[in-house]
Amino acid sequence: MITTTFYYIVWKRDTGETVGAGKVLCNFNDPKGVTNKALQECKKAARIYVSDTGEQVGYCIGGNKTDIANRAKDFMSRVDNILGDMIKKPVSDLVRQLTAEGIERYCLCLYDAFKYAASIAADKRTKLYKAWYKDDFREFIPSAYLLEYLDFNKYPLAY
Repeated sequence: MITTTFYYIVWKRDTGETVGAGKVLCNFNDPKGVTNKALQECKKAARIYVSDTGEQVGYCIGGNKTDIANRAKDFMSRVDNILGDMIKKPVSDLVRQLTAEGIERYCLCLYDAFKYAASIAADKRTKLYKAWYKDDFREFIPSAYLLEYLDFNKYPLAY
């Protein structure tokens, strides 16, 4: 099975500023599936940004060696610089971006920014959605909790 990575970006139409980016790992045995999967992630990021701000955005996808990939990598590295290693479990690029935006733009604490991002971008039936539903993110962002509550034997997860 051959896999490849597609990158997507979402930008403001009026200024051209990149406001979202991500990558999608796709299976090359299904060419239509590759494009559809990458485009679906891209549209989801664009919809969330538009519903949040009401601004007009554009979006596109591209392969690994394109200008789109370079812009996406630059944007994602900026997000990583803001968050560092505060999020311990793997989450989608969209959740990381929304969390970083909440911290940077709206001056929210890590917990509030992550909770907002999870409420918008978490898919149902995932651990992140269950954590959001039960309001218990200890597994994802342990630095936002007191050390005594990170003992999962004494205080088990609710989900």
